[in-house]
Amino acid sequence: MFNALLLSFALLAPPSDEQQIESTDTYVKIYRADGSIKYFAEKDKGAIHGEVKWYYDNGQISYIGQRWRGRENGTLPVCFYPDGKQMAQCNQFASTGGEHGSSN
Repeated sequence: MFNALLLSFALLAPPSDEQQIESTDTYVKIYRADGSIKYFAEKDKGAIHGEVKWYYDNGQISYIGQRWRGRENGTLPVCFYPDGKQMAQCNQFASTGGEHGSSN
């Protein structure tokens, strides 16, 4: 089982060693090439937003879902669009289908 997990992680690794990703059901960790953590993100499982699903596209980190929230070095939450650009405010949505409102 553990070897299968290692193999699946190796198969998902991006072509370059610029960043590596560790993904579980509850969080995502993105590492720099030197092994330090660049981002730690909790997957959003809210009833409105749904769980974020991660995948690789030409070595770029992207996702299927509304958004993900994370912290860099324990600072304020950050959100990212699918192209990797950071949002100005975390309560905005990175939606692939239409506009969504937020009550928070």
